[in-house]
Amino acid sequence: MIYKCKKCKKFLANIRSQNLMTLKGKSIEFTEDSIIIKCKCGEENIIKLKRED
Repeated sequence: MIYKCKKCKKFLANIRSQNLMTLKGKSIEFTEDSIIIKCKCGEENIIKLKRED
């Protein structure tokens, strides 16, 4: 799945599986259940990794 910045629509991530990810941004932080990517424009984008069924 492809993710883009909420503010400027710049490419941030392409996540195919847990082991196959392409991430791009000013800073990338991994937490227990999400990835926080800070874009070059300054916007923080949160990508949830766990599925909520």
